[in-house]
This record gives sequence, structure tokens and C-alpha cells, in this order.
Amino acid sequence: MEHYPYQSPKELEALIRKSIVGQDDGVRTVIRECNLPIPVAVIATNTLTSSGYKGRNVETILVDLLQDAFRIINTDVEKYVGDISDDDDEDEIRQRAGEVAVKLAGKGIIILDEADKIRVHPLDRREDSFFQRSIQQTLLKIIEGGTGFGEHPLTPRIDTTDILFIFSGAFIGLDEITKRRLRPEAEPETTLGFRPAPANPDHEPKTATPETQEELTARDLIPTTEDLIEFGYIPELVGRITLRCRYNPITAETLYNILRESDISPAKEFQKMFRRTRNNLEYTNNALMEIARQAEKLQTGVRGLRNIIGNIAYPIYYELSGKTNQRVLITQRTVNGEAPATIRAFSCESEPPSGAPQPERRFTGRRESLTRRGKKAT
Repeated sequence: MEHYPYQSPKELEALIRKSIVGQDDGVRTVIRECNLPIPVAVIATNTLTSSGYKGRNVETILVDLLQDAFRIINTDVEKYVGDISDDDDEDEIRQRAGEVAVKLAGKGIIILDEADKIRVHPLDRREDSFFQRSIQQTLLKIIEGGTGFGEHPLTPRIDTTDILFIFSGAFIGLDEITKRRLRPEAEPETTLGFRPAPANPDHEPKTATPETQEELTARDLIPTTEDLIEFGYIPELVGRITLRCRYNPITAETLYNILRESDISPAKEFQKMFRRTRNNLEYTNNALMEIARQAEKLQTGVRGLRNIIGNIAYPIYYELSGKTNQRVLITQRTVNGEAPATIRAFSCESEPPSGAPQPERRFTGRRESLTRRGKKAT
């Protein structure tokens, strides 16, 4: 095992995603499941403004981290603040809680979401990119580490040296910059204007095949410092981002599992909406798989599942307004637009038993059958 004589005391991480997967929720979930006393603040970077302008400046991001630290303290006050008796002064308790919150915030995590929105576009004029440059330069001071940031009574005491900053975003266009660096001889997919004739007509231009494209995505598409600078970040900020990783594109199988197994699945939410009007909404497994394939094709991620289901379910929901005991079945042909959804009235007496065979497996989203007037209907 190698031992390095020097280890950087400050590391930043850049999370690059191609599809919407929710890095901030992933970090929060890991910390919550492991029961770690680490405050986390998620900041929408595209809402920040420069100091002196109306809006939220960069230094106020420490306030969110401090509030999450107080949330952790409130979960177990005696553990963090100590034993509290009736004789203790309230101001003294608040002072002790504030000191603990400052220490917790100094070991916290700040996720700068939508960090790609503060880049300086190469085609923008210098006056048009003033705010983006100013925000990046202001972030340098907090990222470098130190105290004295913000106007809150406690935030100037927070030492940002050991805070983990995570830059996350879609970074649209960064892949093309990396591919041009890796394969400068590759033929671009589209060109504007007339294409010059090759010097050797018998020589075919090198193009990236799907297999090569997948190989690049799997191995080599981690951006370098030059790529991030060309993308629109100032060199001083890029030099402080030492760890860089990227999320793999979300697959259709993963989207299908989300539709079936997740507690906040869009498919289950629409079923609950129909049950409020005393109707049933069901999907076939092939329909859910087709919805997942379409979301993968559109590269809309998990949030795109709701739009696809909504385009089918909302018209049916309003069509059934005022009606009850209606069963709606969405099939693969319904998702493809080849056939309408099947709508049939049902009653407790006409329903088949729960163990009766079905022509195709259906997803009802519930373990128990719907109960009406003391009777069960599957």
C-alpha cells in the first residue's frame, strides 16, 4: 500500500449527470440511513447573485447549513447541548446550542445544485457574463476556507475549511468538449455550410460508432481541467475541484423498477388519485416497461415518467368525472397511442376472485384489494 507524504486538506467534488437522477437526494438518503450527524444544505446556484445586488448572495448559503445543524441538535438536545435543568438560563442554553451548531456546520456538506448555470459561455460578451464571473470569484473565498462570511450572528464564526462542497448539474455540452479532445480526428455529426472535400477521396472520415461511443462514456468521459475551463469556469475555481465523477445515464430497467417498487412512484400516485373518486387504475407490466423506454429515449429521467403517465391518465380522469366503480386498464398499445385505454364498470358481485387467472399480468400498486362496503374487489 502506497503512502503519500502530502494530502490536500481541502477537496471538492463535481458530480456530472446526463439524466435527472437527484444527486442531492442521494446524499441526503445516505446520511439519513447511516444516522450521521452531518448537516446538509442544497443551494440552487442559479438563484445566487453578486454581493451588493438584490437577491441572495453567495455568503448566505451558510445560513441554510446552520439551520440544518440546529435541526440535528433538536433531534436530541441533551446529547449535543448537555443536561438541561429548570434552573438553567435560557440565554445560556441558546449560547451552548449555537456553539454546537457552529461546530457541526463546520463539518457539513454544501451541495451547489445547477452549478453548470454559472458558467461563462464563450459566445457571451464580457458585460453579459458579469454575474457568472462574480459568483465564481465569490465562491473562491468560501471554498478556500476561513471565517467571517455572512451577516448572520453565527455564520461569521463558521470555519469553511472542512466543509465539503459538491458541484452538481447536467453540464450540457461538456461531453462534446471531452469527445473533441479525445478524438480530434472524428467527423462531426452535423456541419453548417459547405463541407470541404477530403484530400484523399478514397479515405473515409473516422466517425464514432455506437460501440465506440459507449466505450468513451464508460471509461474516458471524466472531464479534465482544460475541459472545465473551456466549458466556462475560471481557472482558479477549477483548480480547487479535485474530485470529479459522473453519474451513469439512468436505464429503462431502473425506471421500470422505480415505477413498480418506489413508494413515491408516479404510477402509484395516479392510482391513488383515481381511488379518491372510487375508480380503479391498473397498468400491465408491458405498459410500465414501455413508459420506462420512452422516458429513457427522451432522456427526461425520473421526472419524465410523470409526464408520460399524465398525458394518458389525465384525460381519462376528467372523462370519468362524476362516475364511480370504473376500472381503467392501460396497456402497452395505450402507451404507444395505438389503442385507447380499456374502461369497464365493475361491481363487488361481478369481480373475479383474487386468484383467478388474468390474460396479462397487471400492476395494481396495492398489496390488498380495494374494500368497499365491507366486501373486497380485486
